[in-house]
Amino acid sequence: MIPLTQEQFRDALRKGKGRALLHVHEFGGSGLEEDVLRACEQSLVYDAQSEGTRSEWLYDIVTAAGLVEAVKPRVLAALEQPATMEQFWDVAQLYCLAAIFARNGHDDARDAVYRKFDRKEFIEAWLGGIPLITADGLAGFLHVADVTGDRLANEPGYWDGGDCEYLFHEACERLGEEAVTNALAEAAEKNANCRTFRDAIQKHQDDVRKYNEEQEEKKLQGRPLRERKCVEEVLQIVESSGPEAVGFLFWLRGASALEIQTVFERMLAEHRPMQLQRFLQMFRLCDMPRVDGRILQLARTGPAELRGPCFDALGRIQDERIHQLAHELLSQNPPMPEAISLFRNNYESRDHAVIELALPRQGDDDVLHGIVLDLVKISDTAGSEFLYCLQWVYESSPCSCCRESAVRRMVDLQIAPQAILHECLADSYEDTRKLATAALAGTDAKE
Repeated sequence: MIPLTQEQFRDALRKGKGRALLHVHEFGGSGLEEDVLRACEQSLVYDAQSEGTRSEWLYDIVTAAGLVEAVKPRVLAALEQPATMEQFWDVAQLYCLAAIFARNGHDDARDAVYRKFDRKEFIEAWLGGIPLITADGLAGFLHVADVTGDRLANEPGYWDGGDCEYLFHEACERLGEEAVTNALAEAAEKNANCRTFRDAIQKHQDDVRKYNEEQEEKKLQGRPLRERKCVEEVLQIVESSGPEAVGFLFWLRGASALEIQTVFERMLAEHRPMQLQRFLQMFRLCDMPRVDGRILQLARTGPAELRGPCFDALGRIQDERIHQLAHELLSQNPPMPEAISLFRNNYESRDHAVIELALPRQGDDDVLHGIVLDLVKISDTAGSEFLYCLQWVYESSPCSCCRESAVRRMVDLQIAPQAILHECLADSYEDTRKLATAALAGTDAKE
């Protein structure tokens, strides 16, 4: 697995795979300096909202490669630059890396985190607030309370969205509830901004409690938890060309059998691509009443923008015709890997062979992630014959969460290769590291 070529290292760094860290531990960072610097300045994470920033893992790579003095000034310089929403996750990573430098005794990094937070470039107080708590403990938390309270009191239209309570909770988790509660109470007595921050915490808690009580009351009275549009209104929205149609893709979840049938029949009569796509997308979360030949044909020969939604809708249903269609589309030359989703509820033990032949060697991250999600779902009902597909997920997934799911399924099936488990000990995703640690401990105990 190691040593890695530069291209292999870049791939592992982008995906957050343990082999990147293992390589620099054993062979250093010679020739890889710019790759590491770039990964620290710009987030390579596929879905940072789910995966996190990988900042701790990156810092481990930086230290193992002996690049602290090279990386730190680049990170702090990037943090000083004005940022836009498009750079949100880049900034999140820079914040976290600077906070880790500060935690390890670099005062200039702590000062940089303070300066960035004070510029109030983003409405999300947690973005810089959590790193400030990491960098400077209670002092950092009280500064966050001061600045955020000032924004609440004096910035028109500013709304914390529950950030105050979240920051308070995170501070309590890291620094101790009693210490944080007492420090905030003392600060609130002397500082109006901290008082505003504290009051925002209480208001959010009251609002959540009131909402939950209202929802419970509606349940007891048999009233719907929220007002639903009638089927005619939903059909009109699907008909429209505006973006408001997106909000009703989930409408079928609470629909009656008659409403579902009405929407389904209207979809079968539709021929305009945009409206037909919307109908199909609605059936991603609700089974179609039956498998219709027109939908099967659209999956075979329809335009690309309709085939995907067809696969998603058909993949929800168990039907031999869907199973046959999956084999047909994966056996053609070239195969259509997107059709793997048709096996989500139609997988049989011998199907792994046709799936393996259709798996791409490379491709766009979003396309690969779609295939990964399908394979992870199929693996729930597959057995040990699915090992190659799970290993493909491990190697190809741009998302570390999905990689963890593949490893978990291999562990559950008792087919996880030792090499993969040992690499997972150095993975960027904490859950994967914990999973591998437990799995190897279990293996050792048996031995």
